[in-house]
Order: sequence, then structure tokens, then C-alpha cells
Amino acid sequence: MKLRIALTVALAFLLGAQAYIAEWSYQQEGSLHATLTGVEVVVPLLVLTILAGALVGRFWVLFALLGPIASLGYLQSTGHIGPDGISPLTSPPGIAHIVWLGVMLLLGLAVASFYRYLRKARGQSELRSA
Repeated sequence: MKLRIALTVALAFLLGAQAYIAEWSYQQEGSLHATLTGVEVVVPLLVLTILAGALVGRFWVLFALLGPIASLGYLQSTGHIGPDGISPLTSPPGIAHIVWLGVMLLLGLAVASFYRYLRKARGQSELRSA
């Protein structure tokens, strides 16, 4: 249980840090924006998000979305303008970012649920054959 909570908190910090730094560095020369939004960072982050959802396997893994929501909300409260000229959190790209991460977490939860189903079905079939 403690490991699941720690994994959820760590994922929230990781997703929040990535969202904050990518959004904050958008209009700065030579910044990390291109790196943090590139395929070599985004794809492993999405795989890690799915994996974390599967390892935690509880609906409260969705609380990890509070990391990017809080970081984008903080940027919005400081007056930062997003890439589309609107605030970072309530702009369509910000909302799509949160929704996409939520879908990835739900995909991980679906994997965990399917795994539990297979284990339960396997256990019941072993009881029937004995």
C-alpha cells in the first residue's frame, strides 16, 4: 500500500515537473522546451504513466493528475501566457494534456484490472480441475 502511494506521488511530481518546465520554457531561447516535448521524452513518459497506472492498480492513481494541474495552475496564476496566447491550464492544449494523461492512467488501470481478472480466472480453473 505504501509503495502504491509513493509511486502515485512520484508520478505526480514527475508529470508536474515536465508540464511546468515545458510550458515555462516555451518562449525562451535555447530552452528545454524542444527536449521536453520531443518524442524521446514524451513516449517514455507516457509508457511510464501507463506502467504506473498498472502497478498502482487503484482508481486513486488518477490523483497523479494533480501534479500537472497544480503546475499549470501555478503558471496561470503568475500570468504566464501559453503557446496559444491563452493561459496554460484552461487553454485547449492544457486541457488536452491533462485529459491525455488521464487516458494513459486509465489504460494502465485497465491493464491491472485485466491482469487481476486473469489471475482470478486461473485460480478458479485450478480449483475446478482439482
